[in-house]
Amino acid sequence: MPMKLALGLLIAFLFGLIAAWFDLPAPSPPKLGGVALVAALTLGYMAGQWFRSKPAAAPTAEVSASAARRD
Repeated sequence: MPMKLALGLLIAFLFGLIAAWFDLPAPSPPKLGGVALVAALTLGYMAGQWFRSKPAAAPTAEVSASAARRD
């Protein structure tokens, strides 16, 4: 598991644990639709980062037969 993902999950878990321990309102949507929205936003952000990190396709060099036979 990547380090950033593990750290993010740990912080989120601890934040929820502290909120429950001190009887604070949870910093998350109380309904399933809101939770699905947060999950969709997170997955969209992660997909965008993945697409941005992919290197651009390098142009292929075409060599003609006459250029390859230079003596």
